[in-house]
Amino acid sequence: MNWHARSIIWGIVALLHSAAFNAQSAEGDPDPAANEPFVEVTISPGEVSVGDAITLGITVFSPTWFPKPPEFPSFELANTITRLPPNSSRPTTRRINGELWSGIVRNYEIYPLVAATYRLDKRSFPVTYADPETRKPSHAEVDVPAVEFKAHVPPGAEALSPYLAGKRLTLDRIIDGDLEDLQPGDAIVVRYSLELDHMPGIFLPSLAPVQKNSGMAAYPAEPVIEDGPPARRTEKVTYVFEAGGSYALPAVTLSWWNSERSEIAVAALPEVRLSVAGARSAQAGRNESPADWRRILLWLLLLALTGYGLYRVVPLLRIELQRRRQARLRSEAHAFKQLRRAIRSGNLRRLEDALSAWIERTAPDMDTVSFIEQFGDKKLSREIGQIKRLLYADRAGETPVDFKSLEQALRQARSQLRRAATRRQPTHLPQMNP
Repeated sequence: MNWHARSIIWGIVALLHSAAFNAQSAEGDPDPAANEPFVEVTISPGEVSVGDAITLGITVFSPTWFPKPPEFPSFELANTITRLPPNSSRPTTRRINGELWSGIVRNYEIYPLVAATYRLDKRSFPVTYADPETRKPSHAEVDVPAVEFKAHVPPGAEALSPYLAGKRLTLDRIIDGDLEDLQPGDAIVVRYSLELDHMPGIFLPSLAPVQKNSGMAAYPAEPVIEDGPPARRTEKVTYVFEAGGSYALPAVTLSWWNSERSEIAVAALPEVRLSVAGARSAQAGRNESPADWRRILLWLLLLALTGYGLYRVVPLLRIELQRRRQARLRSEAHAFKQLRRAIRSGNLRRLEDALSAWIERTAPDMDTVSFIEQFGDKKLSREIGQIKRLLYADRAGETPVDFKSLEQALRQARSQLRRAATRRQPTHLPQMNP
Protein backbone atom coordinates (compact mmCIF):
# COMPACT_ATOMS: atom_id res chain seq x y z
CA MET A 1 0.00 0.00 0.00
CA ASN A 2 1.53 3.39 -1.02
CA TRP A 3 1.61 6.39 1.26
CA HIS A 4 -1.28 8.11 -0.57
CA ALA A 5 -3.64 5.25 0.30
CA ARG A 6 -2.41 5.19 3.92
CA SER A 7 -2.95 8.92 4.16
CA ILE A 8 -6.55 8.48 3.09
CA ILE A 9 -7.07 5.73 5.68
CA TRP A 10 -5.68 7.78 8.56
CA GLY A 11 -7.68 10.77 7.38
CA ILE A 12 -10.89 8.74 7.59
CA VAL A 13 -9.97 7.59 11.12
CA ALA A 14 -9.30 11.17 12.21
CA LEU A 15 -12.65 12.36 10.82
CA LEU A 16 -14.51 9.57 12.64
CA HIS A 17 -13.01 10.69 15.96
CA SER A 18 -13.11 14.47 15.44
CA ALA A 19 -16.80 14.91 16.38
CA ALA A 20 -16.12 13.89 19.99
CA PHE A 21 -13.50 16.62 20.34
CA ASN A 22 -15.09 19.61 18.55
CA ALA A 23 -16.39 21.08 21.82
CA GLN A 24 -12.98 21.01 23.54
CA SER A 25 -11.32 24.31 24.35
CA ALA A 26 -7.74 25.02 23.37
CA GLU A 27 -7.11 26.25 26.90
CA GLY A 28 -4.78 23.90 28.80
CA ASP A 29 -3.49 22.21 25.63
CA PRO A 30 0.19 21.20 25.56
CA ASP A 31 2.64 23.49 23.82
CA PRO A 32 4.50 21.11 21.43
CA ALA A 33 7.12 22.27 18.98
CA ALA A 34 5.43 23.89 15.98
CA ASN A 35 3.89 21.26 13.69
CA GLU A 36 6.07 18.41 15.00
CA PRO A 37 4.96 15.15 16.63
CA PHE A 38 5.14 14.84 20.42
CA VAL A 39 4.37 12.23 23.10
CA GLU A 40 2.19 12.19 26.20
CA VAL A 41 2.61 9.56 28.94
CA THR A 42 0.12 8.41 31.56
CA ILE A 43 0.65 5.82 34.28
CA SER A 44 -2.21 4.51 36.38
CA PRO A 45 -2.15 3.88 39.24
CA GLY A 46 1.17 5.11 40.60
CA GLU A 47 1.38 2.34 43.24
CA VAL A 48 0.03 -1.22 43.16
CA SER A 49 0.27 -4.46 45.05
CA VAL A 50 2.72 -7.06 43.76
CA GLY A 51 1.01 -8.97 40.96
CA ASP A 52 -1.37 -6.12 40.10
CA ALA A 53 -0.90 -4.34 36.79
CA ILE A 54 -0.14 -0.69 36.22
CA THR A 55 -1.28 0.69 32.87
CA LEU A 56 1.32 2.70 30.97
CA GLY A 57 -0.28 4.82 28.24
CA ILE A 58 1.86 6.24 25.41
CA THR A 59 0.09 8.65 23.03
CA VAL A 60 1.95 10.14 20.06
CA PHE A 61 0.36 13.15 18.30
CA SER A 62 0.93 14.47 14.78
CA PRO A 63 -0.32 17.73 13.21
CA THR A 64 -1.44 15.66 10.19
CA TRP A 65 -1.58 11.87 10.14
CA PHE A 66 0.68 8.80 10.27
CA PRO A 67 1.39 7.04 6.93
CA LYS A 68 2.49 4.00 8.96
CA PRO A 69 2.19 2.97 12.62
CA PRO A 70 4.83 4.33 15.05
CA GLU A 71 7.57 1.97 16.24
CA PHE A 72 6.69 1.95 19.95
CA PRO A 73 9.30 0.68 22.46
CA SER A 74 8.79 -2.58 24.36
CA PHE A 75 9.22 -1.13 27.91
CA GLU A 76 10.80 -4.23 29.46
CA LEU A 77 11.90 -3.90 33.11
CA ALA A 78 13.76 -6.23 35.46
CA ASN A 79 11.49 -8.08 37.94
CA THR A 80 8.36 -7.22 35.94
CA ILE A 81 6.21 -8.74 33.21
CA THR A 82 5.22 -6.36 30.41
CA ARG A 83 2.49 -7.30 27.95
CA LEU A 84 0.08 -5.72 25.48
CA PRO A 85 -3.56 -6.12 26.57
CA PRO A 86 -6.33 -6.79 24.01
CA ASN A 87 -7.03 -3.73 21.86
CA SER A 88 -3.86 -2.10 23.15
CA SER A 89 -3.60 0.33 20.22
CA ARG A 90 -6.23 2.77 18.97
CA PRO A 91 -6.44 6.07 17.09
CA THR A 92 -7.44 9.35 18.74
CA THR A 93 -7.62 13.07 17.94
CA ARG A 94 -7.23 16.36 19.83
CA ARG A 95 -7.70 20.02 19.09
CA ILE A 96 -4.50 21.95 19.77
CA ASN A 97 -4.47 25.71 19.21
CA GLY A 98 -7.60 25.37 17.09
CA GLU A 99 -6.14 22.65 14.83
CA LEU A 100 -7.16 18.98 14.82
CA TRP A 101 -4.16 16.72 15.55
CA SER A 102 -4.15 12.94 14.95
CA GLY A 103 -2.91 10.58 17.63
CA ILE A 104 -2.21 6.89 18.28
CA VAL A 105 -2.53 5.42 21.77
CA ARG A 106 -0.56 2.35 22.86
CA ASN A 107 -1.34 0.89 26.31
CA TYR A 108 0.99 -1.50 28.16
CA GLU A 109 0.26 -3.61 31.25
CA ILE A 110 3.26 -3.95 33.59
CA TYR A 111 3.10 -6.53 36.42
CA PRO A 112 5.72 -6.08 39.19
CA LEU A 113 7.03 -9.34 40.65
CA VAL A 114 8.63 -7.95 43.81
CA ALA A 115 8.02 -4.98 46.11
CA ALA A 116 10.18 -2.08 44.88
CA THR A 117 10.23 1.34 43.24
CA TYR A 118 10.48 0.96 39.46
CA ARG A 119 11.75 3.57 37.00
CA LEU A 120 11.33 3.67 33.25
CA ASP A 121 14.15 5.88 32.01
CA LYS A 122 13.70 8.49 29.31
CA ARG A 123 13.83 7.06 25.80
CA SER A 124 12.87 7.94 22.25
CA PHE A 125 11.40 6.16 19.23
CA PRO A 126 10.94 6.97 15.53
CA VAL A 127 7.65 8.03 13.92
CA THR A 128 6.66 8.73 10.34
CA TYR A 129 4.09 11.48 9.77
CA ALA A 130 2.79 13.51 6.83
CA ASP A 131 4.61 16.83 6.42
CA PRO A 132 2.09 19.68 7.00
CA GLU A 133 3.35 21.54 3.91
CA THR A 134 4.06 18.83 1.32
CA ARG A 135 1.91 15.96 2.71
CA LYS A 136 4.84 13.64 2.03
CA PRO A 137 6.16 11.18 4.65
CA SER A 138 8.55 12.82 7.11
CA HIS A 139 10.55 11.17 9.89
CA ALA A 140 11.08 12.33 13.48
CA GLU A 141 12.32 11.05 16.85
CA VAL A 142 9.92 11.64 19.74
CA ASP A 143 10.93 11.56 23.41
CA VAL A 144 9.20 9.54 26.12
CA PRO A 145 9.88 11.15 29.53
CA ALA A 146 11.00 9.05 32.51
CA VAL A 147 8.26 7.74 34.83
CA GLU A 148 8.20 5.87 38.14
CA PHE A 149 5.78 3.59 39.95
CA LYS A 150 5.85 1.52 43.13
CA ALA A 151 4.79 -1.99 44.13
CA HIS A 152 4.20 -3.26 47.65
CA VAL A 153 2.96 -6.34 49.46
CA PRO A 154 -0.21 -5.54 51.47
CA PRO A 155 0.30 -5.49 55.27
CA GLY A 156 -0.64 -8.91 56.60
CA ALA A 157 0.25 -10.76 53.39
CA GLU A 158 4.04 -10.74 53.82
CA ALA A 159 4.17 -14.41 54.89
CA LEU A 160 2.36 -15.76 51.83
CA SER A 161 4.52 -18.02 49.68
CA PRO A 162 3.68 -18.01 46.88
CA TYR A 163 2.03 -14.59 46.96
CA LEU A 164 -1.40 -14.76 45.33
CA ALA A 165 -3.91 -11.92 45.36
CA GLY A 166 -7.30 -11.29 43.82
CA LYS A 167 -11.00 -10.85 44.46
CA ARG A 168 -11.88 -14.47 43.70
CA LEU A 169 -9.91 -17.72 43.75
CA THR A 170 -11.39 -21.10 42.80
CA LEU A 171 -9.63 -24.40 43.54
CA ASP A 172 -11.17 -27.58 42.15
CA ARG A 173 -10.44 -31.29 41.70
CA ILE A 174 -12.32 -33.69 39.40
CA ILE A 175 -11.76 -37.46 39.57
CA ASP A 176 -12.65 -39.58 36.54
CA GLY A 177 -13.02 -43.31 37.24
CA ASP A 178 -15.01 -45.80 39.30
CA LEU A 179 -13.78 -45.39 42.88
CA GLU A 180 -16.12 -48.03 44.33
CA ASP A 181 -14.66 -51.16 42.70
CA LEU A 182 -10.96 -50.55 42.07
CA GLN A 183 -8.80 -53.52 41.07
CA PRO A 184 -5.04 -53.84 40.38
CA GLY A 185 -4.45 -52.57 36.83
CA ASP A 186 -7.26 -49.98 37.05
CA ALA A 187 -6.56 -46.28 36.57
CA ILE A 188 -8.15 -42.99 37.55
CA VAL A 189 -7.60 -39.52 36.11
CA VAL A 190 -7.43 -36.58 38.51
CA ARG A 191 -7.78 -33.02 37.17
CA TYR A 192 -6.76 -30.11 39.36
CA SER A 193 -7.72 -26.56 38.38
CA LEU A 194 -7.02 -23.15 39.88
CA GLU A 195 -8.63 -19.86 38.75
CA LEU A 196 -7.62 -16.39 39.91
CA ASP A 197 -9.26 -13.25 38.57
CA HIS A 198 -6.49 -10.72 39.17
CA MET A 199 -2.99 -11.96 38.31
CA PRO A 200 -1.40 -13.47 35.17
CA GLY A 201 -1.25 -17.24 34.86
CA ILE A 202 2.52 -17.30 35.41
CA PHE A 203 1.92 -16.57 39.13
CA LEU A 204 -0.24 -19.67 39.72
CA PRO A 205 1.61 -22.46 41.61
CA SER A 206 1.71 -26.22 41.02
CA LEU A 207 -1.39 -28.01 42.33
CA ALA A 208 -0.97 -31.80 42.15
CA PRO A 209 0.71 -33.19 45.30
CA VAL A 210 3.78 -35.37 44.82
CA GLN A 211 2.77 -39.00 45.26
CA LYS A 212 5.19 -41.60 46.65
CA ASN A 213 2.80 -44.46 47.30
CA SER A 214 4.16 -47.89 46.48
CA GLY A 215 1.58 -49.70 44.37
CA MET A 216 0.13 -46.50 42.85
CA ALA A 217 2.08 -45.06 39.89
CA ALA A 218 1.53 -41.40 38.92
CA TYR A 219 1.77 -40.09 35.33
CA PRO A 220 1.39 -36.29 35.28
CA ALA A 221 0.68 -34.41 32.02
CA GLU A 222 2.14 -31.03 31.11
CA PRO A 223 0.19 -28.28 32.95
CA VAL A 224 -1.94 -25.89 30.90
CA ILE A 225 -1.63 -22.20 31.87
CA GLU A 226 -3.94 -19.47 30.55
CA ASP A 227 -3.77 -15.76 31.32
CA GLY A 228 -7.52 -15.29 31.10
CA PRO A 229 -9.14 -13.34 32.59
CA PRO A 230 -9.46 -15.12 34.88
CA ALA A 231 -6.02 -16.71 34.92
CA ARG A 232 -6.27 -20.50 34.98
CA ARG A 233 -3.89 -23.40 35.65
CA THR A 234 -4.98 -26.96 34.90
CA GLU A 235 -3.05 -30.12 35.79
CA LYS A 236 -3.96 -33.70 34.91
CA VAL A 237 -2.49 -36.78 36.61
CA THR A 238 -3.25 -40.40 35.71
CA TYR A 239 -2.86 -42.87 38.60
CA VAL A 240 -2.43 -46.59 37.85
CA PHE A 241 -2.92 -49.07 40.71
CA GLU A 242 -0.34 -51.84 40.60
CA ALA A 243 -1.43 -53.71 43.74
CA GLY A 244 -4.21 -53.88 46.28
CA GLY A 245 -4.25 -51.79 49.42
CA SER A 246 -5.34 -48.46 50.88
CA TYR A 247 -4.24 -45.26 49.17
CA ALA A 248 -4.97 -41.54 49.46
CA LEU A 249 -5.02 -38.41 47.35
CA PRO A 250 -3.56 -35.85 49.78
CA ALA A 251 -5.38 -32.70 50.78
CA VAL A 252 -4.44 -29.49 48.95
CA THR A 253 -4.34 -26.20 50.84
CA LEU A 254 -3.65 -22.80 49.29
CA SER A 255 -3.49 -19.46 51.14
CA TRP A 256 -4.12 -16.24 49.20
CA TRP A 257 -4.78 -12.54 49.74
CA ASN A 258 -8.41 -11.51 49.26
CA SER A 259 -7.95 -7.98 47.93
CA GLU A 260 -11.67 -7.22 48.27
CA ARG A 261 -11.74 -8.01 52.00
CA SER A 262 -8.06 -7.17 52.71
CA GLU A 263 -7.43 -10.47 54.49
CA ILE A 264 -5.80 -13.85 54.00
CA ALA A 265 -8.19 -16.53 52.76
CA VAL A 266 -7.67 -20.28 52.43
CA ALA A 267 -8.84 -22.58 49.64
CA ALA A 268 -8.65 -26.31 50.39
CA LEU A 269 -9.42 -29.71 48.90
CA PRO A 270 -9.92 -32.58 51.38
CA GLU A 271 -8.03 -35.86 51.38
CA VAL A 272 -9.62 -38.64 49.31
CA ARG A 273 -9.22 -42.22 50.55
CA LEU A 274 -9.06 -45.04 47.99
CA SER A 275 -9.34 -48.79 48.49
CA VAL A 276 -8.08 -51.29 45.89
CA ALA A 277 -9.04 -54.95 46.15
CA GLY A 278 -6.37 -57.64 45.87
CA ALA A 279 -3.03 -58.53 47.40
CA ARG A 280 -0.76 -55.78 48.67
CA SER A 281 2.68 -55.26 47.19
CA ALA A 282 5.76 -56.53 49.03
CA GLN A 283 7.08 -52.98 49.22
CA ALA A 284 3.88 -51.85 50.93
CA GLY A 285 4.37 -54.59 53.53
CA ARG A 286 7.89 -53.41 54.23
CA ASN A 287 6.65 -49.85 54.59
CA GLU A 288 4.33 -50.97 57.39
CA SER A 289 7.05 -52.71 59.47
CA PRO A 290 7.71 -51.38 63.01
CA ALA A 291 9.48 -48.04 63.06
CA ASP A 292 13.24 -47.88 63.54
CA TRP A 293 13.58 -44.82 65.81
CA ARG A 294 17.28 -44.38 65.18
CA ARG A 295 16.58 -44.21 61.45
CA ILE A 296 13.76 -41.74 62.08
CA LEU A 297 16.05 -39.50 64.16
CA LEU A 298 18.67 -39.59 61.41
CA TRP A 299 16.06 -38.60 58.83
CA LEU A 300 14.86 -35.76 61.07
CA LEU A 301 18.42 -34.46 61.34
CA LEU A 302 18.87 -34.65 57.59
CA LEU A 303 15.56 -32.86 57.08
CA ALA A 304 16.60 -30.10 59.48
CA LEU A 305 19.88 -29.59 57.62
CA THR A 306 18.07 -29.66 54.28
CA GLY A 307 15.52 -27.14 55.54
CA TYR A 308 18.26 -24.76 56.62
CA GLY A 309 19.96 -25.13 53.23
CA LEU A 310 16.70 -24.43 51.44
CA TYR A 311 16.13 -21.39 53.66
CA ARG A 312 19.41 -19.98 52.34
CA VAL A 313 19.06 -21.11 48.73
CA VAL A 314 15.35 -20.69 47.92
CA PRO A 315 15.45 -16.85 47.57
CA LEU A 316 18.28 -17.19 45.04
CA LEU A 317 16.42 -19.92 43.17
CA ARG A 318 13.28 -17.79 43.10
CA ILE A 319 15.16 -14.88 41.55
CA GLU A 320 16.69 -17.20 38.95
CA LEU A 321 13.28 -18.69 38.11
CA GLN A 322 11.82 -15.22 37.71
CA ARG A 323 14.69 -14.28 35.40
CA ARG A 324 14.10 -17.38 33.27
CA ARG A 325 10.36 -16.75 33.11
CA GLN A 326 11.02 -13.18 31.94
CA ALA A 327 13.48 -14.43 29.34
CA ARG A 328 10.91 -16.89 28.01
CA LEU A 329 8.22 -14.20 27.86
CA ARG A 330 10.62 -11.91 25.98
CA SER A 331 11.60 -14.63 23.52
CA GLU A 332 10.74 -14.69 19.84
CA ALA A 333 9.20 -18.16 20.21
CA HIS A 334 6.72 -16.92 22.85
CA ALA A 335 5.81 -13.89 20.72
CA PHE A 336 5.19 -16.15 17.68
CA LYS A 337 3.05 -18.48 19.80
CA GLN A 338 0.92 -15.49 20.87
CA LEU A 339 0.70 -14.44 17.21
CA ARG A 340 -0.61 -17.88 16.20
CA ARG A 341 -3.22 -17.72 18.97
CA ALA A 342 -4.28 -14.27 17.77
CA ILE A 343 -4.65 -15.58 14.19
CA ARG A 344 -6.82 -18.46 15.33
CA SER A 345 -8.97 -16.14 17.46
CA GLY A 346 -10.04 -14.20 14.35
CA ASN A 347 -9.77 -10.88 16.25
CA LEU A 348 -8.08 -8.48 13.82
CA ARG A 349 -7.12 -5.90 16.47
CA ARG A 350 -5.52 -8.55 18.65
CA LEU A 351 -3.81 -10.00 15.55
CA GLU A 352 -2.32 -6.61 14.61
CA ASP A 353 -0.97 -6.08 18.13
CA ALA A 354 0.50 -9.61 18.27
CA LEU A 355 2.12 -9.14 14.84
CA SER A 356 3.76 -5.86 15.95
CA ALA A 357 4.99 -7.50 19.18
CA TRP A 358 6.47 -10.48 17.27
CA ILE A 359 8.29 -8.26 14.77
CA GLU A 360 9.69 -6.21 17.69
CA ARG A 361 11.11 -9.46 19.13
CA THR A 362 12.27 -10.84 15.76
CA ALA A 363 13.60 -7.81 13.91
CA PRO A 364 13.60 -4.81 16.29
CA ASP A 365 15.16 -2.54 13.67
CA MET A 366 12.26 -3.06 11.21
CA ASP A 367 8.66 -1.98 10.99
CA THR A 368 5.91 -4.21 9.59
CA VAL A 369 6.24 -2.94 6.04
CA SER A 370 10.03 -3.40 5.92
CA PHE A 371 9.76 -6.88 7.42
CA ILE A 372 7.24 -8.02 4.80
CA GLU A 373 9.31 -6.54 1.96
CA GLN A 374 12.47 -8.35 3.07
CA PHE A 375 11.18 -11.69 4.33
CA GLY A 376 7.55 -12.03 3.21
CA ASP A 377 5.91 -12.85 -0.09
CA LYS A 378 2.91 -11.63 -2.06
CA LYS A 379 0.57 -13.81 -0.02
CA LEU A 380 1.73 -12.27 3.28
CA SER A 381 1.63 -8.74 1.85
CA ARG A 382 -1.90 -9.33 0.57
CA GLU A 383 -3.28 -10.67 3.86
CA ILE A 384 -1.62 -7.97 6.02
CA GLY A 385 -2.91 -5.30 3.65
CA GLN A 386 -6.39 -6.79 3.92
CA ILE A 387 -6.20 -6.62 7.74
CA LYS A 388 -5.22 -2.93 7.58
CA ARG A 389 -8.09 -2.16 5.21
CA LEU A 390 -10.65 -3.93 7.37
CA LEU A 391 -9.38 -2.22 10.54
CA TYR A 392 -8.94 1.35 9.33
CA ALA A 393 -10.89 1.85 6.09
CA ASP A 394 -14.31 0.73 7.41
CA ARG A 395 -14.89 -1.46 4.32
CA ALA A 396 -17.57 -3.84 5.47
CA GLY A 397 -17.85 -5.53 2.06
CA GLU A 398 -14.18 -6.39 1.75
CA THR A 399 -13.06 -10.00 1.26
CA PRO A 400 -12.40 -11.59 4.67
CA VAL A 401 -8.87 -12.45 5.77
CA ASP A 402 -7.66 -15.97 4.91
CA PHE A 403 -6.24 -16.81 8.33
CA LYS A 404 -4.88 -20.22 7.27
CA SER A 405 -3.00 -18.65 4.36
CA LEU A 406 -1.76 -15.86 6.66
CA GLU A 407 -0.32 -18.34 9.20
CA GLN A 408 1.44 -20.30 6.44
CA ALA A 409 2.92 -17.09 5.00
CA LEU A 410 4.17 -16.00 8.44
CA ARG A 411 5.80 -19.39 9.03
CA GLN A 412 7.58 -19.06 5.70
CA ALA A 413 8.71 -15.51 6.53
CA ARG A 414 9.99 -16.75 9.87
CA SER A 415 12.02 -19.44 8.10
CA GLN A 416 13.42 -16.87 5.66
CA LEU A 417 14.48 -14.66 8.57
CA ARG A 418 16.23 -17.55 10.32
CA ARG A 419 18.10 -18.52 7.17
CA ALA A 420 19.18 -14.92 6.69
CA ALA A 421 20.38 -14.75 10.31
CA THR A 422 22.37 -17.97 9.82
CA ARG A 423 24.05 -16.61 6.71
CA ARG A 424 25.03 -13.43 8.57
CA GLN A 425 26.81 -15.34 11.36
CA PRO A 426 30.59 -14.94 11.01
CA THR A 427 32.80 -17.99 10.62
CA HIS A 428 35.78 -18.32 12.92
CA LEU A 429 38.50 -19.93 10.81
CA PRO A 430 42.22 -19.58 11.39
CA GLN A 431 44.11 -17.41 8.95
CA MET A 432 45.96 -19.28 6.24
CA ASN A 433 49.72 -18.85 5.79
CA PRO A 434 50.56 -16.18 3.20
